[in-house]
Amino acid sequence: MTESVAQRLFLNNRIEAEKLSRAVNSRLFISRRPTTIPSLIVTDKIIAFKLFENNGKLRDQLILSSGERALCWGKELFRYYLEAAEPLNEKSFFQ
Repeated sequence: MTESVAQRLFLNNRIEAEKLSRAVNSRLFISRRPTTIPSLIVTDKIIAFKLFENNGKLRDQLILSSGERALCWGKELFRYYLEAAEPLNEKSFFQ
């Protein structure tokens, strides 16, 4: 997530954010690369993401695919963003 998204998450949903940041099966990262994909989910079976509309608003629709090529592309896209990210230091958001 971007730093501004993390700030809103910890400000508006503190309890849920703390649970998420401390969960053993999740890791949170701050992206240092501008992104046009506000939501990306990649699992062993699906890729799902949301996009912005031309006016900058978040679309309500979720794009979903389960094909082998889509999964490979999703994993490659995830690695691309992960390379420019750093682990979230949740202590900086707990004030």
